[in-house]
Amino acid sequence: MQELLERKKGLHRSVLIVDDEFIEREMLGAMLSDIYEVSYAENGSYALDIIKRDKLTLSLVILDLHMPELDGYSLLKIIRSDSELRRIPVIVLTSEKDAEVKSLQLGAADFITKPYEAPDVIRARVGRSIELAEDSIIIHETERDSLTGLFNKEFFLEYGRRLDYQNDNMPMDAIVLDINRFHIVNELYGRDYGDLILKKIGNSIHELVCQTGGLACRSGSNSFGIYIPHNSDLREKLSQYTEKINESMGDQKISVRMGIYYDDGSITDIERRFDCARLACCKLRNSYSTCYDFYNAELHSKELHSERLINDMDKALAEKQFKVFYQPKYSISGEKPVITSAEALVRWFHPEFGMVRETNITILCTFRLTIP
Repeated sequence: MQELLERKKGLHRSVLIVDDEFIEREMLGAMLSDIYEVSYAENGSYALDIIKRDKLTLSLVILDLHMPELDGYSLLKIIRSDSELRRIPVIVLTSEKDAEVKSLQLGAADFITKPYEAPDVIRARVGRSIELAEDSIIIHETERDSLTGLFNKEFFLEYGRRLDYQNDNMPMDAIVLDINRFHIVNELYGRDYGDLILKKIGNSIHELVCQTGGLACRSGSNSFGIYIPHNSDLREKLSQYTEKINESMGDQKISVRMGIYYDDGSITDIERRFDCARLACCKLRNSYSTCYDFYNAELHSKELHSERLINDMDKALAEKQFKVFYQPKYSISGEKPVITSAEALVRWFHPEFGMVRETNITILCTFRLTIP
């Protein structure tokens, strides 16, 4: 990123001119060499070697379409299909209108017509193409998790909202994936090993999204979000997804759990969908019988009930709905059991639900009461 920012300030921007005509190369070079570091290639094959060698520093390729060995169209296809090379913008040289359209469809950033326009126009086209490409890289670096290459949570949610809006809220399934006991993995094997696990899982999730459509993000230190078009066969395919993740792990024994919101049309907000998926995922914590679970009516009912109790807590304290019960403790070391102490238990008697039994809501205040 620092290298990119320096180049944006005008430092170390390099341009490769690819043309089999010597005079054409020299003319363009003369127009640009006072601003950029210019290199040359007389055919596509030689140019490809230079591009691969200088892929991290090359700012732009100016490419003639008609050349021996490897023509411009073929080289453009290679550049655009390579994940490491495609960040480099390409301006094509052409005198044919049809070639302009085809080049843009193949991914060219712009075109320069032959015979050449005024030098100021060419410099402006080159400068603009480089600026757009560098801005795109900065945006990409900002919106992506640097370790896995997936979206970060903020951009993921924003793109998810746009996806819903542009597709008239088509049915979408939300999946939350967590790595079980990941903190132990880091402690036992080191952070580098943990990062390797995250990268592999990120790659597996990326492949899943490419196959099914949708979006994916790294939403936490060991948590991922997957937003894919609704699939009626999702339950059957989950085992396949899990198997692919396990295969990517190789000999590394890592287990994951997945909570799924299966779109039934009742929720259209992406954040709410992932809240539901997260709830289903949390239900699987410390579970070894299954690696995935679906958000359902039972979970929804429990969530509403718990929220109601939390909201009623202050009123319950004010109205003294809590009662103390004493549970005796006996000593059985002698011939006859003797009461030695008692445990005080506070129970909530709700006016609508009766005695609240949920362990996550019931207040259990215990202490020892010594009996002389």
